[in-house]
Amino acid sequence: MSEKCSKEVTTYSGGGWPFHHQCSRKAVVFVEGKGYCKQHSPDATAKREAEKERQCKLTHLKNDARWKTNELGHTTLKLHKQGVTLPDELRTACDAIIALEEERKKLEGEG
Repeated sequence: MSEKCSKEVTTYSGGGWPFHHQCSRKAVVFVEGKGYCKQHSPDATAKREAEKERQCKLTHLKNDARWKTNELGHTTLKLHKQGVTLPDELRTACDAIIALEEERKKLEGEG
């Protein structure tokens, strides 16, 4: 019989209780005397963790950009309401936002 992967894995069965056991796959990679399947080899695990970290950073960067864009929009709208001269495109966008806000207030019974 060939050697099994040395990674301990957790599965959940009836009742949701965790069951810890050795991975049942065949060991194909050996590192420091321990055997691992393709999924649990240290290289594969490191690659998955690096990709997970990259995706997390990407999500944070996208969210930060959204927040900054939203903040910029609020600042621009505030300046427009204060009468500061803005370029035509920004002024048009601000007027559209103000119209939407007024319509929302009417529908909500505020106006």
